[in-house]
Amino acid sequence: MKNLILSISFVFFSLIASAQDSADYKFTIMGDAGAFFVSGDGYSGGALDVMGFYSITEKIQAGASLGIGFGDLEYDAAISAIARYFVTDAIFAYGEYALTDTAGEGLTAGAGYRFKFGDRIEFNPTAVYGLDAEELGVIMGFAFRF
Repeated sequence: MKNLILSISFVFFSLIASAQDSADYKFTIMGDAGAFFVSGDGYSGGALDVMGFYSITEKIQAGASLGIGFGDLEYDAAISAIARYFVTDAIFAYGEYALTDTAGEGLTAGAGYRFKFGDRIEFNPTAVYGLDAEELGVIMGFAFRF
């Protein structure tokens, strides 16, 4: 089921992207791995996610995240609404809201730095904090803009 959802998401974003002007780069697809630690409960784990962003303006991106967890945080397909606001060309604020029970609880906020490799490839380390679960985490992943 996980492979089916990821495949459908990839095809969906690929088909939409093929209709875009190549100079605009409105879409960003990102694959990432995250490590999380919950201090109150003393458990830790991680997640693998695929994120899709759409650039609303030059500074604001919004989209969705689909992920699976491992370790103490093992779970099946988790879906979240996500957004990034670029304070500068490289520094961004990150926000995520869990849409399914497996995605966690409530709002997650954070900040990150974008390392660009050319016009289309980027590396995005991000520090995040889950406000409801009091969960501290680090997300690192590569992204492709098109």
